[in-house]
Amino acid sequence: MSRRYPNDIPQQLIEEALVEIDRVFTTTWLTAPTQDHRLRKLWQRKDVLSTIELYSFGHALTVMNKINAQWVKGQVKIIKDKDDNNRRGAFFEIIGLSQLADSTSYKVIPAPHSQAGFDATIQFSGLPETRLSLKSYGRSIHDRKFEEYGTQLESTLLSLMKKVGLHYAEFIIIYMRDKSPQAEDWEYLQSEMPHLIRRFKRANNRKNGAHFIPLVISFQGWEIRIRQSSRINTVDPRMISYSLLVFAPHHFNECRNLYNKLDAAQANFTKHVKDNSTTNIIFIHVPLTISVNQCEKWTQQYFEDNREATSQMVIFYQCALAHDINEATNTLVHTFYPVQNPSQSIPKQVFHFTAPVGRVSLESTQIQLVIDGVPIPEFSLDSSYMFQRGRYYNKAIKVENGSIEGEINLLAPGIHQASVIELQGQLLVCNGNYEPTDELLIL
Repeated sequence: MSRRYPNDIPQQLIEEALVEIDRVFTTTWLTAPTQDHRLRKLWQRKDVLSTIELYSFGHALTVMNKINAQWVKGQVKIIKDKDDNNRRGAFFEIIGLSQLADSTSYKVIPAPHSQAGFDATIQFSGLPETRLSLKSYGRSIHDRKFEEYGTQLESTLLSLMKKVGLHYAEFIIIYMRDKSPQAEDWEYLQSEMPHLIRRFKRANNRKNGAHFIPLVISFQGWEIRIRQSSRINTVDPRMISYSLLVFAPHHFNECRNLYNKLDAAQANFTKHVKDNSTTNIIFIHVPLTISVNQCEKWTQQYFEDNREATSQMVIFYQCALAHDINEATNTLVHTFYPVQNPSQSIPKQVFHFTAPVGRVSLESTQIQLVIDGVPIPEFSLDSSYMFQRGRYYNKAIKVENGSIEGEINLLAPGIHQASVIELQGQLLVCNGNYEPTDELLIL
């Protein structure tokens, strides 16, 4: 399978970035069994999103090698090691510092690996130094557990749809209570789904005309919506087409994931940075599953509870593949979101954030529920986990000249559209080479 390339980046630049990654890590290492390694997964995938991530990382390697090649070797050694948390941090140090390095008004100097307390220094002309502590806020155990439950529910729904002969349905499931669902809540939801799917199937077997009868029901904190739309006229009845969206509030302890990063950075600044004239900034990578707006609220509360904190600012970085509903286009958005410590003053320093692909923003990327192309603004996802998967199998159509046309598309993150062709009584399913979800592995 050949690699897919985005349309907005010259292929030569991508090839140069891939060559740089190959030079640093070697083909033998990159093509070895993935062993759940982020970089190997990206190298062995061929979709556009993996290509964009690899291009970005290769570009960052090139930038940082020019600044300090020996430091890069140390980071590469960490990336090749077994600890995924350390690997994630090393990726962010390379990428994060490269995003700051394109400036003539200051110098970015990575700290030696033996340096305790901070990860880089920014030297301005005529201003105090800035010390950076870089942290990668990975997905929490609660976030991963939510995804695990969502995957189990997806498997259950597909099995039930096959069992009752329901070839198409869309599910929107929301946990309406103000706390995250526990194991027993998920078990109860699973136990109720056979009855609900049979009920939905019976209702739509009796429908008249093009009117589809949705099922909306609430129990034990869950609100379940099962429906069909005009897609029923295009999906192939011999395949199971579906979409599943599940939303639930964050676990009450989700904020601890961020607080632990802030505590660690703050403790190191206090212990190892004795020069009171320096500016101390915590630069944190945030996963797409956590809203930057929510991180801002948690950080403001952290500074309120820790007035002695010597860090003047936290800058959050989040990268997201954003979809423009009006233009029907996807754009990689790099958000750099500063939150200042109200108890500390900070000199007027100007930082230059750049990215090799996509656009840079100082505003949080909005995560929004969209149904039939219409945003639902009253439903906020800032403090919710979200699970979204689906696959639609559309019937290919014979056109006038006798050829067959079918549409293959990525309808939304995690929701794929395939095309089904019948040739001499055999079904041929044509899938697109798209990313499995919108989760970015190293950006």
